[in-house]
Amino acid sequence: MKLIFSFIIILFLLAPQQGHAENKHRSKHKHIPLCYASAKVNRVYVPSRVKSRLKSAAIQTATIEVSYSGFSEEAQAAFAYAVSLWEQLISSPITIHIHANWSPLASNVLGSCTASDHLENFDSAALANHFYPIALAEKIAGKELNSSDDPDIIAQFNSNNANWYFGTDGQTPDDKYDFVTTVMHEIAHGLGFNGMCYEPSDGIGAYSWTTDHPAIFDDFMINLDGQKLTDENIFANYSAELMAEFESGYLDFAGEWSKTKLNGSYPRLYAPLSYDEGSSLYHLNELSYNNENALMTPAIGKGEAIHDPGIALTMLEETGWINTTISHQELTDTEELSAPLEVTAAIVSDKGLDSTSVQLIYTDADFSTADSLSMTWLQANDLFSAEIPVTEAATFQYYLTAQNIEGRRFRLPADAPQSYFDVHVGPDQQAPVIAHDPVKIMLENNQTAAITAVVSDNIAVSDVELEYAANKEAFQTLSLNSDGDSYETNLSFSDLVDGDSIRYRLIATDSSSQSNTTSSPADGYYTISVEGYYAPLTTYSNDFNNTSRDFISTDFYIGTELGFENGSLNSPHPYPSPNANDESYNLSCTLKHPIILEENGKMNFNEVVLVEPGDDGAVYGSDNFWDYVIVEGSLDGTTNWLPLTDGYDAGQNSPWLSAYESSTVGRSDLLLPHEINLTENGNFSAGQTVYIRFRLYSDPFVNGWGWVIDDLVIQDPKTASETMLASSGTFSFYPNPVKSKLFIEANLATAPGKIRYQLQTTSGQQIQSGIFDGQSQQLTEKLDLSMLTPGFYFLVLDFENGERFSQKIIRQ
Repeated sequence: MKLIFSFIIILFLLAPQQGHAENKHRSKHKHIPLCYASAKVNRVYVPSRVKSRLKSAAIQTATIEVSYSGFSEEAQAAFAYAVSLWEQLISSPITIHIHANWSPLASNVLGSCTASDHLENFDSAALANHFYPIALAEKIAGKELNSSDDPDIIAQFNSNNANWYFGTDGQTPDDKYDFVTTVMHEIAHGLGFNGMCYEPSDGIGAYSWTTDHPAIFDDFMINLDGQKLTDENIFANYSAELMAEFESGYLDFAGEWSKTKLNGSYPRLYAPLSYDEGSSLYHLNELSYNNENALMTPAIGKGEAIHDPGIALTMLEETGWINTTISHQELTDTEELSAPLEVTAAIVSDKGLDSTSVQLIYTDADFSTADSLSMTWLQANDLFSAEIPVTEAATFQYYLTAQNIEGRRFRLPADAPQSYFDVHVGPDQQAPVIAHDPVKIMLENNQTAAITAVVSDNIAVSDVELEYAANKEAFQTLSLNSDGDSYETNLSFSDLVDGDSIRYRLIATDSSSQSNTTSSPADGYYTISVEGYYAPLTTYSNDFNNTSRDFISTDFYIGTELGFENGSLNSPHPYPSPNANDESYNLSCTLKHPIILEENGKMNFNEVVLVEPGDDGAVYGSDNFWDYVIVEGSLDGTTNWLPLTDGYDAGQNSPWLSAYESSTVGRSDLLLPHEINLTENGNFSAGQTVYIRFRLYSDPFVNGWGWVIDDLVIQDPKTASETMLASSGTFSFYPNPVKSKLFIEANLATAPGKIRYQLQTTSGQQIQSGIFDGQSQQLTEKLDLSMLTPGFYFLVLDFENGERFSQKIIRQ
């Protein structure tokens, strides 16, 4: 399999390699290790292996900036001292931002800390599908991956602890806790002495709260038998078996370089027989280490001053904090058989490179019979180079290796030879690959569509064309403009109307001697639907028992779901969620008829909302308010969408929350009424013409069954009713105009007896008739007018006492 890598790939020393959708209720859990206060006195001082740059001309290899909240001057000074030590223990070209809070914590807790985010598959990530704490990810990528104003590490320290020692000399009294030690400990967690393992429910262990991709620290964890906890062939994610390992009493960090520092033993992790969210897994075993390696044990004793990370630093280095950067442009396939394949790479090492160790390992079979070539340094361009000899058509697999001056070996790809580069030499039979997100809708008032695609080929792309036709017209062709692998063009029209359509496909040709081609879609064409807005209305209703073109959406649909008796407007079931941080989906559906708002006009509908609820206490707009649904309005139908009411989720009503938490799909008994005052929140006012849309917001990783909307009536039906006074009482007809069902209600002084009704055309032709049973003073009836042609009609009522009344009805 060909691997696609970015131009610069940064590697680090790896552990040895050993051979409502699923998981929709995974919580968005951020593991926050705690540092506990031990009541024991452990009077010891382990000085740092480096000198504080605050007191000497020490060499700084990283920059850490701290924003303090609530700290005293002496606490800040001690914190800055610890920071100055870490700035020499690690290296990074990107400033690390820490936000530190001085706040009350539990009496037995000194501090807590975590990375603000974990990222996977970023540019230059050495291992695909592994999460890295953001400070480490930025070091590896060599660039900011979040806003420079956002913290990379968030830490808290106990303001209620009256026994802090803020000195930096290590002479901590027997009744004090050393603040520098605590800060050193917490920063280590923020840098990556932490992962994503947790207990999502009693007795269940998990190593990711998002996808089944582990954190880089977790990838090193092995049990007593040497089995990797993240090997899904052995331990299923979200399983009792995994929790049994968390509580096994024995887990190791399988870092080979760490093993050499501990005389042949892997670092022992803290895995007590009863899982503790604050201390398990992400600390060193308390009984195994003291003094020089004790910084990352789960508790700090009184009088204990450990100003050096000990073996924890090597462990962090193995997750990526010591790098050798190999920059290599992967070879593209070629049809040229008369020349060798030149492989070049630029290599930079944090600890210094052993230039004699750089090798190219290649094979045209498998790596059990691989050849190796020493790569020669070319002073002119500061690159290492080697040539693979070519004698006939073949497919070569290759990877690169190098050692730093400490003897630590690095590979490109990082887990070679399990992964490798390949290059084919000889006649090309591979067609280009097209990645394209089809355009599905074009608005009648904006007849332009941007057609974009990413097109790649193992040799090179020659051209990409767009073949298209509107309605039944002849097909035309456009060439797409290229920028690297990205291709785009604009498709424009001027005379299309609502209901028209456009068919199109993309055709790509490569530059090989065979001129291989491919099309997207592989068969047939994509279709763009032209959608236009309709005339404004003062009222609108829809029971969704019949399909209609009243809505613009590629996400929602009208249909009868299993568990429901009638049609409804539906989001996807289950609705999708992105599997990447910082991504989200917005699924929406817009009513084509804008509504002329009345003062305190109402929107009413029945609904089921089974979307992921926010954390306890979270409100719409806050960070931990996850997925939600919302009804919004806009004055132009395209921009400046404003809420008609706040967003809400399954937590809005207890039946929905119970159904969501039990993985239940929607059903009709979960339908609940919802009323929205269209002018109440002040975003819109009476007299404005407002477009209305329904939107479901989905954030990463966790989803739910979705949203159902039924029996939609916009603007209070009584406001949109016609009232007729009779001698016996009052009749109301709503909605009027009507699209499907017409409701008739009456409040009468006496029971009128049988009432004969006739529905007539304006010329008096009878098209429907029947009897209303008026045996009580209150009358509630409905007529289905959905089969009528839009226009004007008269509903004629004949009473037993001889009275006759006629009401004009407008069928939309």
